[in-house]
Amino acid sequence: IRLCNIAVTGDKIQVVSTYESRKVMLDGDLTAFYKKLKSGKTVKVMGYGDSITAVQTGNPLYEPNSPAHDRYERYLFRFPKDTVKLVEKFDFHDGVGKKHCKIGWNWSLVDGIEKKYGNKVEYLNCGIGGTRSDTAPKQGLYPDRIKAALDTKPDLVVLAFGMNELGRDTTGKNTDEIIKKFKAVGADVIVMGVPQINGTRANMIKRWEATNDLLKKAAQANNCPFIDTKQVNLGIAPEHICAANQYNHPGINELKKYGDALAQILDQ
Repeated sequence: IRLCNIAVTGDKIQVVSTYESRKVMLDGDLTAFYKKLKSGKTVKVMGYGDSITAVQTGNPLYEPNSPAHDRYERYLFRFPKDTVKLVEKFDFHDGVGKKHCKIGWNWSLVDGIEKKYGNKVEYLNCGIGGTRSDTAPKQGLYPDRIKAALDTKPDLVVLAFGMNELGRDTTGKNTDEIIKKFKAVGADVIVMGVPQINGTRANMIKRWEATNDLLKKAAQANNCPFIDTKQVNLGIAPEHICAANQYNHPGINELKKYGDALAQILDQ
């Protein structure tokens, strides 16, 4: 059992506890999704959110799974080359070759579904970098964008906005509206909290907590599971958190930790 990690930054040494049991998922209703799973049919799982969902390079389209989605080059551009070399690459047969990756947290859920239930999963990446939950062009409630997502008729949506709108009081209302739109086409919805903030951004903590509170309330009001990212034990020092781009992107290990937390819905 791993009890702790030792984080070294220059002359600073920190002991980071890793052996803690925390409740990271707040329950919600996924009845329709589990019914589809038990039928043995192919299920559609969608990621709808910002760059942390998209893991993109270039400019993704509104339609899911564009050649710009799930790409390692831009997202991992600050990582050492020997680390990037170890990331498994995939050819999604969209003309760009073996340049895709499956490091996004939704791939952990896809993998968990296929292993536990045996269903084939069609993953629909509808993330777009730099976006929020509102109605401005390209944002989560922008009519053209959300229509493209709704038209795919997903069975389950992992909704993940917030990082680009920390502290805005409109996030809860927008999230509530997005949830209702997806439920209206028969999809169940899981709401992801915003990933933990880098320890050097202490001035952002209160805004981060406020946004997560709004997301949690919107999830609970619509009886959707909520992944409390604050409770995910990342096992790394605060100043190393969310530093894939030295600002607001979780790294490879963090995405896996959040993905494992997300996959806990399969234990309901």
